[in-house]
Amino acid sequence: MTLISFMLFILAIAVSFAILINGQFNRNHKIQKKRLEHRLAMLEKFISFYGRAQEYHALDGFYEMQLLFGLYGEDDEKKSMDYIISLIKSNSKNAELPKRLHELYNLLTERLRAELESKRLA
Repeated sequence: MTLISFMLFILAIAVSFAILINGQFNRNHKIQKKRLEHRLAMLEKFISFYGRAQEYHALDGFYEMQLLFGLYGEDDEKKSMDYIISLIKSNSKNAELPKRLHELYNLLTERLRAELESKRLA
């Protein structure tokens, strides 16, 4: 009788650990999914901002982009955005500004494609 009780106890512990580990995996998955949704929203807003900046040479909505990059951007994206901010503050007619915006656009699209591809394969 004690052997059966011992086996049931071990089984109950194993099931409890499995439930906890599964819950942790589900939580991590939800966090990653939410992060990707926010990054997608950031990219969509950046694309519309980038299009307006290219077509009309206007920086409308730049403050919102700065906030989004501060919240959801990677370190190198934040550094690139900080450099763009310094260019804007120094001289808004700087010829390097469109080049830097294009580099940031390329960085974001390449990184997002890689993130989406890895999520699709997983």
